[in-house]
Amino acid sequence: MASTEGSPFLELRPVQVGEDAWNAAALLAAIAPTTLPPGDDEVKEKAALRLRGWRDPRGLFGYSEGSAYKDLCIYFDAQDTTSPVNVAASKAFRCYGLDGVPGPINWEAIRGPCVVLRCKPPTVWSPE
Repeated sequence: MASTEGSPFLELRPVQVGEDAWNAAALLAAIAPTTLPPGDDEVKEKAALRLRGWRDPRGLFGYSEGSAYKDLCIYFDAQDTTSPVNVAASKAFRCYGLDGVPGPINWEAIRGPCVVLRCKPPTVWSPE
């Protein structure tokens, strides 16, 4: 596995067929650093993902342990119906609807790779 330390974007691929989706070694092997355009621009990030062959890049949000705001985000191809299910990503980000919409979950499973990134804190945010 390539070092992911310091990389702002990580690609999480589905664990290999036949492997335990929660096996630490299998998960580590499925993670690699990746790139997206600089500048925190969703339009440019989605355009870059389309250049990788993704048809419908969509976002999901989540919380890391102890976070007071949605600090994790992923992009995945919502139109991918043929790649293996990304079990880890599907379970970890099953908190909100597509693009962070609260309410009922409006997606089935994440298939194929996803790109994970750390979201910046809201500009009007207070932990109190």
